[in-house]
Amino acid sequence: MSVLFTPQASKLLHDLTQTLLDEGYFSYENYAQDYVDRLMADVRHTLDVRPHWLAPLHYRQLLGQPRLRRAMLRKHGRTQWHIFFTRHQLPDGETVLLVRHLATNHEVAQHIR
Repeated sequence: MSVLFTPQASKLLHDLTQTLLDEGYFSYENYAQDYVDRLMADVRHTLDVRPHWLAPLHYRQLLGQPRLRRAMLRKHGRTQWHIFFTRHQLPDGETVLLVRHLATNHEVAQHIR
């Protein structure tokens, strides 16, 4: 099983380093980059075994993916990431999980019932 990121999800993660610095979560770029690198590694290594659910309608419509799934990943105590992905079966039988979006609990809470 492979976990891949769309260009949009990759850009979001790339931009996250600067956001973490700008918002004062980290004071040094190397610490912010390490956080993002560890987040990506956690997603790659654990997404296939995490419980997942159908994503809220808002995100399915936003991303144009009616079968969009959502899994959660807790980081640093209060921060919980929501990983939005689709599952694809390749002709050779391999399963690919394609990460399409990531958001914090703060961003997603208004769309979850």
